Formats: sequence, C-alpha cells, structure tokens
Amino acid sequence: MENLLLYHRIPQNKRIESDAFLKKEIGAGITSNSPSNLYYTNGGKGAGAVTGKFRPNDIPSWVDFNNAIGVNMIHKYDWMYAFPIFSSQIAVFDREITHMIYDQTTYEANINIIDEAEHFDTGFSLEYLVKMYWEGFILFEDYLHNPKYPSAEILVFESIPASIISVVKK
Repeated sequence: MENLLLYHRIPQNKRIESDAFLKKEIGAGITSNSPSNLYYTNGGKGAGAVTGKFRPNDIPSWVDFNNAIGVNMIHKYDWMYAFPIFSSQIAVFDREITHMIYDQTTYEANINIIDEAEHFDTGFSLEYLVKMYWEGFILFEDYLHNPKYPSAEILVFESIPASIISVVKK
C-alpha cells in the first residue's frame, strides 16, 4: 500500500501547460467543492435525506458525503492528479448501486412530469437501494485485500493537500 497512488481527474477543458500551472489550479488542494469532483459519483449524496435515515450505527463518524472526494485507483485519463494514500478516511462503495440510486431518484422525481422517467425505474425502492449501498460500505484498506466490486466508488473523506499532489500524463 505504501507505493500505491490514487488519481483524481483533471477536467478536460483545462489547458495543460505545465505542472506549475496545474498546481496553481488546485491552490490549497482538492476539496469536495473542487470542480473536478463533479466528475465523480457520490451515492450517499444522491439519495438526500434517505441516506441519513438508513445510516447504520457502525459507520465511522467521519463518513460525511458532503466532504467526499471521488478518486480512481488507476490512471484512466490522459492527465490526472496523483497522490499517495495519506489518510485512513477512505471508503469504497459499489458504484453499480450508486447508479441505481441516481436512476431511481430521477424516476421518483419525474414520474408525473415526463414520460421518459419510466426508463429510470430500477424496480427497487430508493430506501432498499440506500440500504444496499450502506451494506456495501468497506474501508479502502480492507478493499485492497478483497476488491469485491467490478466498479468501485472510492471516496476520500478529507481534503487532499496540494503539497502531496502531482500531475501525471498517461
């Protein structure tokens, strides 16, 4: 785990001029409010109040989806921010469940408004999907020993300091 890097997407519309330019772009680091974080799913935030209603008691208190930053374990895009694992406050969820949460939320919010909403009906209640999401919670350290999701949603629950971020090209 000591040599493993995590990656965070650099928005495609950014002109990549130099490492110094991108360091300036991230300023004080990557936060949950960074524009680049919009490229990542966050199932806990996607279900709104339902997520909190079904939160199990054994979930660590640091799991706050308003502070979550999405990351990748692989270098997927041409240019990415890279940084070492610096925190134990990293969790993994099943991204397939996250997609179902987004679909079901879209369906329930639009069923009486647009006909196309029926295409988003998962056949499961939002409450059921949120319970499944929580059941899939695993600490990142444990996930490394048992990577059980073909499509993992990896969330860091604290800001990523600029001092540890580098810019990497594929």
